Amino acid sequence: MPQDPRPLTVADLVAKMIDESGRTQTAIAAETGFPKPNVLSMIRHGQTRLPLDRAPAFARACGRDPVHLLRTALAEYHPAVHRVLVDAFGEPLTSLEAQLVSVYRAIAPQADLPIDTILRDEIAAALSGEAPDPDDDVLELIRARRDGEDPR
Repeated sequence: MPQDPRPLTVADLVAKMIDESGRTQTAIAAETGFPKPNVLSMIRHGQTRLPLDRAPAFARACGRDPVHLLRTALAEYHPAVHRVLVDAFGEPLTSLEAQLVSVYRAIAPQADLPIDTILRDEIAAALSGEAPDPDDDVLELIRARRDGEDPR
């Protein structure tokens, strides 16, 4: 099934995080510092905004990395501020994204690897869980590119 190209709203993301956490709204609300769980109901239905200062605690209470939620909330609630911050500091990375950068740096410690459409598609396929082509190992492709070879 193709993915919906629209980004999730904060309300959608909050609802998804609550639903996937396996925890009750009451428990999440208490851990996040909300006095009543109905505040989370209002946030998940888009009736009120998630306070940015509560976003990290909320994400952690749901067992998630707070960066994606904060990035989404800033972009939705304060788009101009989000653009300025991204322009000045770059796009913040979740812990998983940072791990992927670390893997890339370990594979290519001396130089940047050019990522063309072939390599990008191979990496995307590997990350999306698609069945890999048995004749095309993405790590071998990356290593070959690192060494200046064209394995194709």
